[in-house]
Amino acid sequence: MTTNTHKIFRLNQTDVPKIVNVLCDSFFDYPVMRFVIDSEADYQHKLKILINFFVMARRYKEDS
Repeated sequence: MTTNTHKIFRLNQTDVPKIVNVLCDSFFDYPVMRFVIDSEADYQHKLKILINFFVMARRYKEDS
């Protein structure tokens, strides 16, 4: 029998860029994102702004 050991740790403000990059990579080809961000021009930049907004909102919510 194998034992899975998972570590859970709280991320901090300095981890935000890494989190945003991972989520941008994950949702880049997601059809809903293509629908929400209706412009092909600067899609990658706009996606990063949107994902950063969600990450920071979550971060501030947990700080309260």
